[in-house]
Amino acid sequence: MGSTAKTLTAYERLLVQLEEEIAETERRIGRIVRNMLAEEPQRQAPPLVLGWILQIGADGIPHFREFGTAAPARAAFDEVIREPFYTSGVDGPNHRYLLTIELPGVRREDLNMHAGTKVIRIDARHEHRRYQLRVAAPVRIDPRSAQVSFNQGILQAAFRTTQDLPPRKRGSVHFGGFE
Repeated sequence: MGSTAKTLTAYERLLVQLEEEIAETERRIGRIVRNMLAEEPQRQAPPLVLGWILQIGADGIPHFREFGTAAPARAAFDEVIREPFYTSGVDGPNHRYLLTIELPGVRREDLNMHAGTKVIRIDARHEHRRYQLRVAAPVRIDPRSAQVSFNQGILQAAFRTTQDLPPRKRGSVHFGGFE
């Protein structure tokens, strides 16, 4: 009458069950890794850029400004709008407002600049890059006097400063290739 089959204790049954679960988990992980390697590479999120500049103004007061990716809280795969690095200043003796903007990877035809008597707006798009900038001039400028150059991703603009231009007589300048 004796049974030759060994009966497992509760502890031994638990160990067998644990070994089976570990083996199944290893198989699942192997499938996941094989599927990941077989798929096309995923599009990577664009880099987040953030920087600071400390600039001493003509009035001798330091001005601290942040530049870089305009909206770091956006989803990683959305189009990221960057705020480009720029410097600006008033050349008092020559009655000029000077603005220099770095737009790496942008061509002239990818760029739009609009200027009023107090605000200059920049919008640039090229492939996967987009830049937007709104600069409030510290003095009133004459947008019709704009002297603009764009070379190797560097936009330089000079405007005559004026007190003569009434706020209602606003002009605007358009520079670039798209609307």
